[in-house]
Amino acid sequence: MEHQRIPFHKGLRGKMLLYTILPISILLITINGLTLSKLFSVLRADNEELLAMRVKNIADEVEKENLEAITTVKVMALAEENGLFGKREESKAFARQVLDEFPQFTGAYFGYEPNADQDDQQYLSSVGNRVEGLGPSGRFIPYWFRDHKDNTTIRINPLEDMETSLYYDGVRKKFLSGSEEKYMVTEPYVYEGKMIVEQTFPITKGGKFVGIAGVDVALGDLDTFFDDLKSRWDAEILAISRLGKIISATSDAGLKTRPVGETVYADIVDDVMRQDGRPVAWTDPVTGEALFLAGTRVPTGDWKIILQVPQSKVMTPIWRSLTNAILLSVIGGAVTIALLVYVANSVTRGINDAVAASMQVATGDLAVRLPERTTDDETGLLLTTVGEMAKSLAAVVGKVKEATVRLTSTATELSAASREQDRTISSFGESTSRISAAVNEITATSQELFHTVSQVTDAANGTAGLADEGRVGIERMGTAMGQLVEATRSVSSKLGVIRDKAERIDVVVTTISKVSEQTNMLSVNAAIEAEKAGVHGTGFLVVSREIRRMADQTAVATLDIERMVQEMRAAVSAGVMEMDKFTVTVREGVDEIERISHQLEQIISQVHDVSGRIESVNEGMSAQSRGATDIRDAMHQLTDGAKQSAASLAEVQKAGRHVQAAVESLRGTVARFKVST
Repeated sequence: MEHQRIPFHKGLRGKMLLYTILPISILLITINGLTLSKLFSVLRADNEELLAMRVKNIADEVEKENLEAITTVKVMALAEENGLFGKREESKAFARQVLDEFPQFTGAYFGYEPNADQDDQQYLSSVGNRVEGLGPSGRFIPYWFRDHKDNTTIRINPLEDMETSLYYDGVRKKFLSGSEEKYMVTEPYVYEGKMIVEQTFPITKGGKFVGIAGVDVALGDLDTFFDDLKSRWDAEILAISRLGKIISATSDAGLKTRPVGETVYADIVDDVMRQDGRPVAWTDPVTGEALFLAGTRVPTGDWKIILQVPQSKVMTPIWRSLTNAILLSVIGGAVTIALLVYVANSVTRGINDAVAASMQVATGDLAVRLPERTTDDETGLLLTTVGEMAKSLAAVVGKVKEATVRLTSTATELSAASREQDRTISSFGESTSRISAAVNEITATSQELFHTVSQVTDAANGTAGLADEGRVGIERMGTAMGQLVEATRSVSSKLGVIRDKAERIDVVVTTISKVSEQTNMLSVNAAIEAEKAGVHGTGFLVVSREIRRMADQTAVATLDIERMVQEMRAAVSAGVMEMDKFTVTVREGVDEIERISHQLEQIISQVHDVSGRIESVNEGMSAQSRGATDIRDAMHQLTDGAKQSAASLAEVQKAGRHVQAAVESLRGTVARFKVST
């Protein structure tokens, strides 16, 4: 009988590899793709968070230094307000002591309003030639500062440009405008070879502005701090003032004091600051280098801090991690496929040997040489059974040959029975082999499907949990939006109160204007009467002129107040309108959140329904796996039945001993069998 060759894709080995490697490969590729995508997102988010944390740490350090300076000048101002004001020598010594105690300050000073303590002329007369820290009229404006050539030398000069500079005039205007923020942090500028900023605080007596207390801070320490961070982090740092001037730049020291609008950062600064720490991708228009920029604000002084890092520095570790993960995935997949190929070869090798032996027996050659049994599974048992069957057949044929001398009367019947029995046993052996192979394939496939469905069940349960968490988050968001609506209502009502008070101020201003006009008229009448009185009315004429001048100044100030009140009313009205628009927008957001929450409820319900159905499928696959096991046990029972059939054949042979008539015919029949000696 010729060995029939089965095509690879129809054979047991081909089916095992096709139905296991292909699904597992697809599953591994899908899982690895999702895992790598998630890993990329997590790694990038971690690096972006690191950049945000670093720029916030820088801002915190700068804020700490600014707050220290602001706290110092506030203490100086409070000392003046609580007994030191007017004590010029003690105040001068106090400012000098501040400079001695704080080496990070490059200057410390007080600046009084002209004759604020009613002592300008008297003090100027008392000090003689020692006019350090005084204006020409005796105004108290001492400024202690460190010499830029020798930092240990401290000198004193009077303050300069007070009426036009932010450090004095800016603080005064802030105080008079009623701003809650009393302090002033000026723009950076170069003074005696050092880049400095001034930080000042108003001095008040009885609610009236009488002067300032201030310190100067050199920015050299800030440059040193930034340069140290640059060397450690391999990053560039940019500091920008409230009005857009560059305070410090590690990439180019020549950028200091330049407006940021005149640099390559002009178009990107606002985008970076809107992200509040989150990195923004940007390409340097000059060098073409791809960068990440992260920025945040320093509350005291309203400075901006921007951290600049090359994208390659951030992305290279991410790509390296992804490459390692991909390499491990490929190695794991290759090992898995190799194990599957090894298992398939191990299973089919024994079955192929059993098939070859069965075909050899079918051709009449009972000298079968089977390999030794190396496994204890069904294939090993099948190979052993085929070998035992061949041996049994060889023994039967031998006994038949020995008994041919006595087979005479029933030769024809026994020959026919033997041939039929031989065909039956051969067919049974082939059927048993095919059924056993099919049962093994069904068992393996059922187990694989069972594991797959179990994984799908776990994924469905995880999805249901995530959906529940999402619903809770939506509910919290809805509550927060409701609170935001209430907050906007409160702000709108407070703006309305401010508008009412502005209208009352307008009425008071009108009254003051009328009083000023009447005062002016009275001063004119008084001047006329003084002229009539001649020499005796000269003093009265001077008084009337001063009264008229004060009335004019009052009228001018009243017009300024009226203008500011009108601007404030316009701003408050615009704020009320914007708050109303914002309230409408927030309410629309609340409605949208409620709609999304309803949709999420439907999604959660469907996810739980799918999870229940998958559980039913899982139970069905478990039952199918148990059924395959039962079929395999039944095959063992069939094998035992084959052994019983062999025993029955022996009984037939025993009955053939009485057959003696067809000895020669039986000998010819059994001659085709080859039995090993």
